[in-house]
Amino acid sequence: MFNRKLPPVSYAIGIWEPQRYFWLFIMFLHCPPRIFFLILYRRAFRNVAPKSAVYRQIIYFYMKTMWLEMFGLIAVSVLDIKCSFVMHAAAYSMWIISFNFNMLFNTILHHYGGMRDTSLKYDVIWRIKLAMFISGAILSISTAVSYPVFLAYCFQEGQKTCVS
Repeated sequence: MFNRKLPPVSYAIGIWEPQRYFWLFIMFLHCPPRIFFLILYRRAFRNVAPKSAVYRQIIYFYMKTMWLEMFGLIAVSVLDIKCSFVMHAAAYSMWIISFNFNMLFNTILHHYGGMRDTSLKYDVIWRIKLAMFISGAILSISTAVSYPVFLAYCFQEGQKTCVS
């Protein structure tokens, strides 16, 4: 047996009704600003955009990954494991893959758009986003290993902890 001080992350979007409704309420508050930032980022990157066709293509794909990330997050929140594990896993994959490409494109656009050169503040923001991309990529890739390890070694103990 193991003793845990914090509840598992799955409580937030798990099958337990109070936490699930609270998480969906947070999603309801979270999505409109994401749409606003999507429009804001598109305008900001287009205004500073070099005349490169590649840069414009990256803006295009960046917008697609931002939409996919939001829809993936909504899907992983609504389609719980109890509903369908395969659909939940597909939604999680869509969310985590689009998150990583979203952060990759964001750092590329900030760097090559020239925003970093305009102010020290933008350079600091770029460095924070780069750190978020690197840590997010490492953590998301680790889920491909950590979930099977959890199933192999910790699943029974985890169920005992959560059920009792």
